[in-house]
Amino acid sequence: MAGEKFTLYFYPMSYYSQKALHTLFEKGVSFKRYYVDIQNGAQNETWYLKINPKGLVPVLQDGNKYISESEDIIDYLDKEITSGPRLVPDPATPYGQEVARWRKLLHDVRVDVITYGTINNPELSATGLKMPWILRMSKDTNHKRLADTFAKNKDIAVKNPEFKKELEAKNQRVMTFLETTFNKETVSALLDGLEETFNLVEAQLKISRSHSQDDNTDVWLMGPEFTAPDIIMTTLLNRLDVLGLEERYTSPNKRRLIYDYHQRLLQRPAVKATLKETKLIIWIKLKGKILNAIPYVVVLLAIGAAGWGIYGNYLRK
Repeated sequence: MAGEKFTLYFYPMSYYSQKALHTLFEKGVSFKRYYVDIQNGAQNETWYLKINPKGLVPVLQDGNKYISESEDIIDYLDKEITSGPRLVPDPATPYGQEVARWRKLLHDVRVDVITYGTINNPELSATGLKMPWILRMSKDTNHKRLADTFAKNKDIAVKNPEFKKELEAKNQRVMTFLETTFNKETVSALLDGLEETFNLVEAQLKISRSHSQDDNTDVWLMGPEFTAPDIIMTTLLNRLDVLGLEERYTSPNKRRLIYDYHQRLLQRPAVKATLKETKLIIWIKLKGKILNAIPYVVVLLAIGAAGWGIYGNYLRK
């Protein structure tokens, strides 16, 4: 696509990819998309490791620059693009410092562990997983996938010694992640801890509402301005919804300010665009399954054709 300054390397269902997507849409930026299928290990292929040696998504490309880490992408886009809301106020100001404090508090939530921990322990979900069927994996399948990743990373490190240090570090993270997400008590403790975070968010929304001069004006986490913490909260609330956990933390009868806040978020064009983008994963995965099945279909058709030919010759005798 000619004229597009940015390329985003991402996986639509990745929590951190969704933060980057939401930022691009909020800033009104046109960009090229490159889907990195992390469920099939594309992030560990050598071409991608050259872009991001840590083998993580997302990565934003701007010319010869590659920016990884979702929070760094938010900072970069906010500096480069003047359109859309100012997501990162001047950190030298009290307001900017408060925004930075909330960013850290929300970014520190272990959403990766909560995601896979709930998938691996579905009984922790309050209303049941809402993930598309094509993305669902059993506990055993997830265990095998992570074990395969460990083995593949070791093989890639042998063949590409320049990535050995990063891949060995990643394998250590994979092993720790595997142990953590399969430990129901650990995941449950994280879910319990999230209650206090939501108490703080509810209190902050109450403060922001009390400072509003107009009841008809949308109020976001830090006040009338939509900022980076709102990007994180949007992604977190949407992830909890997919995991069937949202009602545990917010509903019309529980933390009502957060519930209303989420409804307002869902009406933002950038949020709608992000959610639409994430749904494309269904077609991407279906396309992959169809392409993977083609060789087998061709073989079956060939066998069928040969069998029909033999049967036809038999009838002609």
